[in-house]
Amino acid sequence: MINRLIKNFIFDERIRSTLVFSDPAKIRLNCEDLRTPRIELKASSGLYPTDADLFIETPLTTPNALLKWLRFEAVKIGDELPSGTSLGFKVKTPTDNYFWNGSAWAVAAASDWMNEADLNANFPTFPIATVGSRSIGIVINLRTTNPQLTPRVTTLKLLGEFDVDFLDDIIYESFIRKLNTEFRSTSKLVFPVPQAGSSADLKTLLENNGYNITGIRSVFNLSDDPMKVANLFNSYAPGALRQDGFTFEPGVVQFQSSIAAGKLVEVTFEYVPKIMVNTGQDYFEPAIFPSLVIEEIEAIDRAGFTAQDTVSQGKDLIRDIPNLSGVLQFSPEVKTIRINYAVFTGLQLDQMRLSQDISSFFCFNHSLKSYGLDTDYDFDVGEKINNSRTKTKREAEGPQDTSDTNIATGSVDILAVKFFHKPSIDVPLIKDGGVKIAITV
Repeated sequence: MINRLIKNFIFDERIRSTLVFSDPAKIRLNCEDLRTPRIELKASSGLYPTDADLFIETPLTTPNALLKWLRFEAVKIGDELPSGTSLGFKVKTPTDNYFWNGSAWAVAAASDWMNEADLNANFPTFPIATVGSRSIGIVINLRTTNPQLTPRVTTLKLLGEFDVDFLDDIIYESFIRKLNTEFRSTSKLVFPVPQAGSSADLKTLLENNGYNITGIRSVFNLSDDPMKVANLFNSYAPGALRQDGFTFEPGVVQFQSSIAAGKLVEVTFEYVPKIMVNTGQDYFEPAIFPSLVIEEIEAIDRAGFTAQDTVSQGKDLIRDIPNLSGVLQFSPEVKTIRINYAVFTGLQLDQMRLSQDISSFFCFNHSLKSYGLDTDYDFDVGEKINNSRTKTKREAEGPQDTSDTNIATGSVDILAVKFFHKPSIDVPLIKDGGVKIAITV
């Protein structure tokens, strides 16, 4: 779905730790008035500094579903700048800052600034495909020639055109990506060394090549070092990249020294389980172990929690005041998404470790970032992981079970996920007495 959405840099306490100040003694974030937190010049003995290049940098945002930027607005207290004050801007990327030089986007030197009108007019041509990989921030210059006055800015608004499926973004691009890139569990492989050497090919040694091995924790020669004092691990070269783009075939582990044939070696390795989505069958057993299968995705109402209450921004407006036009973003539908999952393993030792590691991961990770929109959502445990369906327990409670699969189940909740179903619209603006800006739709 293609829609125009607004990204905000709001100058309040939540953003303070991520701002960069050119000179904290002369420019500041002022949150003393909670109704209108803002950035402004910092007075000394009642006078504001008149330096030419005082600035504040916002953090970078990386909305990967962005197609292009469309508009920009710096929201000022009273909607106008005091006489003798001005604002300048640069577009910040991970490598350089850019400005519109009158004919093209160019790398900005320290004293190169553009005004808001130039940024707004040329923002759609900013080359996001070749500059910054969609990561962007703003450097804002606050300047006054009158030491009695300062510009005051409360928010920077960026309007972009996005191509995003909101459910796919939160599940496939964000939740599964978080597991693949951040979650790790461990397992062990114990084997007699077939011939003397300083390496071992795990692909030939593992009976289960379904392990998505990401690294090696330790290598011990159990025959000569049963107390596991000397870790012999040197390096690890993963195998071929798998189709998911995140994981690799088992590879070769190098030891610090040669190990004689017949010695018993223990390798502890890190892995990420195979992540699968299956929401359309009554029974499903994956072909790859260990694996985590998303079995159901549902919208729920959590007791004592109202999703709408957590939304700090919903309906929004970005304005082009000189041209009396704007774009209105309608309030999103807000849902809490519950992800019901099952963990499948072949070994009960893997089941115990993997279940504990997943439980710890979900308990200590309370934030999920939308990959497409770069929006942070709260993340919480729904149902604690349940290990009651191991092979041993199933056989103890019923008839002989022919499956060698161990199963654990649980759920996690993503709170207040925003679904912008209604397209943003163009709206005219009207001036009331030259001061008040209102919407007419």
